[in-house]
Amino acid sequence: LDLGLPDKYDHFIGGEFVKPAQGQYFDNISPIDGKPFIKTARGTKEDVDNAVQTARTAFDSTFSKASVTERSNMLLKIADLVEANAERLAKIECVDNGKAIRECMAADIPLVIDHFRYFAGVIRGEEGTA
Repeated sequence: LDLGLPDKYDHFIGGEFVKPAQGQYFDNISPIDGKPFIKTARGTKEDVDNAVQTARTAFDSTFSKASVTERSNMLLKIADLVEANAERLAKIECVDNGKAIRECMAADIPLVIDHFRYFAGVIRGEEGTA
């Protein structure tokens, strides 16, 4: 099954893929056949600290200043991207966790989409005023 994945994934921090600080990766084993299907970056305290600091900087400089509408639209865009890639994501999810494709296509991925859209609506109702 060709999932169209690279040989390995780095950490995704600050909008880009970043190699792990100590250069370590681990095999992500599929429960379907017990074989590795991708190598994944092994995070250390240094990687976590980098991710937290990068997230804090993004929050302080950008996200905290975004309007409710902008935040809602970000979540809607994520939902749209997941929906546009639903079949591919469902296949990857199946290989990663061993679930049947029908469960990923009928439940897991639609729920991801629904949750992003739900919270996009919820935050529009929260204006921070009483």
